Amino acid sequence: GGAGDTTGTNIVTLTQTGTNGPQLDFSLVARGGYFKIVLTNNCYFGTPTNLNNTDAKEAWLATQQPSTGTCLVTFTNGQFNWPAGIVPVNDTNAGAVVWYQFRSCPFTNGNVHGWMSLESRNTPR
Repeated sequence: GGAGDTTGTNIVTLTQTGTNGPQLDFSLVARGGYFKIVLTNNCYFGTPTNLNNTDAKEAWLATQQPSTGTCLVTFTNGQFNWPAGIVPVNDTNAGAVVWYQFRSCPFTNGNVHGWMSLESRNTPR
């Protein structure tokens, strides 16, 4: 036998450009895994890629505030869906880490359902 599917162990490091985060490419975390980004400014995530309504995908996003904090995280309308339609507001304290969980939508191609963790933690940099 082969080594098996190791895509669940993927950790994809993202780099921010200005106020834009890169697209979350779900083909990089096909069976789970996570994206991580250290914020440098307010960060906007656009439409995620490689999602459909016939292939279940799940991923996490970990964001970390810089030592100065104050960075807001936002997501494009229409592709990211939140409980009760309420977009979460992230912790902006210096060094805070916020986790988001995403699952592909079984009804609509390209959509994900997201949840923000209830806890964030200040971690030393």
